Amino acid sequence: MADTGRDARVEELLNRGVEALEKIASDPVIEYEAGPPICPHCGKYDPEVTTPASDGAHGPLSELAISAQCMNCGSMFVVVIESYSMHRTPDTAVVEIQERKERERAGNENSSRN
Repeated sequence: MADTGRDARVEELLNRGVEALEKIASDPVIEYEAGPPICPHCGKYDPEVTTPASDGAHGPLSELAISAQCMNCGSMFVVVIESYSMHRTPDTAVVEIQERKERERAGNENSSRN
């Protein structure tokens, strides 16, 4: 009797595993290559940019792209947003940006010590 219970449990686990694998295989996979904020023309890391006035485009937020002009080389390029951090007010967005800068600065200081 003990073997029958164990066999039933093994079969149950195998079925659950197969169902999980089938679910994973059926889920769409979205692949994109994320990169650092580097001008694609001159290679400057995190350059100062200017953005032209909005052209009044509309559509889904996930399809938003931003035109920018690099102040280092003057070339135009397009930014495709790869991640979203949504804020109700500009103040909270500024706080997040400042916190990111502080973390990056701290990370750079730690890596230069090593």
